[in-house]
Amino acid sequence: LFAVEDKESHQWIGFIGLNYIPETSEYPFKELPLYEIGWRLLPEFWGKGLATEGANATLKLAEQHQIYDVYSFTAEANKASQRVMEKIGMTVYDHFELPNLSKYHLLKRQVRYYINLRK
Repeated sequence: LFAVEDKESHQWIGFIGLNYIPETSEYPFKELPLYEIGWRLLPEFWGKGLATEGANATLKLAEQHQIYDVYSFTAEANKASQRVMEKIGMTVYDHFELPNLSKYHLLKRQVRYYINLRK
């Protein structure tokens, strides 16, 4: 993961990068191990294209390191992150539930996206 800072103020505003999810993970994925691309930015920096810019740079880095299968997931309610995933060329792969959250938790239902970087 990489720290993200505002170019003008040099304030830390979040992170973007790849996360390796090992076979021992509690995620209900048959494809384990896998690489996930993700981002978290402070709310005041949402909607400025920063997640998309950073995610595109991260995909280029993944390809340079011969990581060609990349996933990303977010809550079904998080339409903004889903738009970023679509802007960087990812498509919906499947839906799943986080196992450790209660049945009615807002983040329980997740959507997973995928991109293949092989050319």
